[in-house]
Amino acid sequence: MIKAIFQFLNSIFFFLKRKARKLDDPLEQHKKRIEQIDKDIKSENSIQATLNATSDLDELDRLQKLKDNTNRSNGNKSEKG
Repeated sequence: MIKAIFQFLNSIFFFLKRKARKLDDPLEQHKKRIEQIDKDIKSENSIQATLNATSDLDELDRLQKLKDNTNRSNGNKSEKG
């Protein structure tokens, strides 16, 4: 009985951890922003679509800079040279 409860709790923990990782995934966040931009365009809300697109581009720039800084700190040359 205790073993079954432990397995059940362990599986719940696994799925919650998996869900949290998915929420933190930059690709998943990017997909959600694209979906929101698409909704804004369909509802003819061009101002909000532009704000969301700008925000998305800013986030992608931030991630690229973070990647470049990580490469430099590891002794690797960045792709830009």
